[in-house]
Amino acid sequence: MLGRVDITAFLGRLSFLNHRGDISACTQYMTVRDIRRVLTRLRTLGLTTPGQPLHGLADDFALRQEDIPDDPEDFEASRDLPPEVMRQLCANLDSLETVSSTDVRTTIELIIDTGRRPNEICKLPWQCLDRESDGTPVLVYDNTKNLRHPRRLPIPGATAALVIRQQQLARARFPATPTDKLKLFPAGLANPHGTKATTYEWVSAKHRAWVKGLPDFLVPTVIVEEGNRVTTMLPFDKNKIYPYAYRHTYAQRHADAGVPPGRSPIVDGSPRGQHHAAVLPRR
Repeated sequence: MLGRVDITAFLGRLSFLNHRGDISACTQYMTVRDIRRVLTRLRTLGLTTPGQPLHGLADDFALRQEDIPDDPEDFEASRDLPPEVMRQLCANLDSLETVSSTDVRTTIELIIDTGRRPNEICKLPWQCLDRESDGTPVLVYDNTKNLRHPRRLPIPGATAALVIRQQQLARARFPATPTDKLKLFPAGLANPHGTKATTYEWVSAKHRAWVKGLPDFLVPTVIVEEGNRVTTMLPFDKNKIYPYAYRHTYAQRHADAGVPPGRSPIVDGSPRGQHHAAVLPRR
């Protein structure tokens, strides 16, 4: 009984949730992309052929390439967060931990500090911290979007300390799981051995609830009064504050600082305390 009309209703529902602010554009994109892969895989496995569990599933119950929304990394380029907003967010990280968990807070801190895609941080393995020959800490992660595994990103000492603390927490929760199987951010449900990573959707939902509960973010805005351009403090749109925006902010911070592509200056502290000094994203 399933057909194209159900696909259309599903896509419309996701668009509505995004427009209302219940899910981010990144969540909408990833959901459609991943479900398209699943439906395609079911057919390539032959599960819709006679005698198989999905025999009779209509051919038009499928997601087409044109059904996939624009990748937020493309259409949300340059949507970095103003310094005033970042300062207020970083000053309230304690409250994020209170309303969610230490795992969620550390995930957001690592996204801010490293500029990696949120999904890349969520899926970090427990063994994600290494050292260069000179002792510089390095984050080892998978660039899943471009199939570049593994990647090495130099990080400040304060960011490395976050990773070490999270390693200790994950190990304490799952002391019997081999470290090569353990995730840095183990999922909280249906994960008895800590081998399943938390999802970006879960972190994004907790982050969104936290942002909505914070006071207004006032930023200097130029308006026209009686024909004159004046600067006044107006509330910043909270719908523009989502985990992926930290990646844009990270990249813009380095562009403003004049850091050339391919260079990775390391300083003490982290971008949460020094918004113009960290490491350049390596795409």
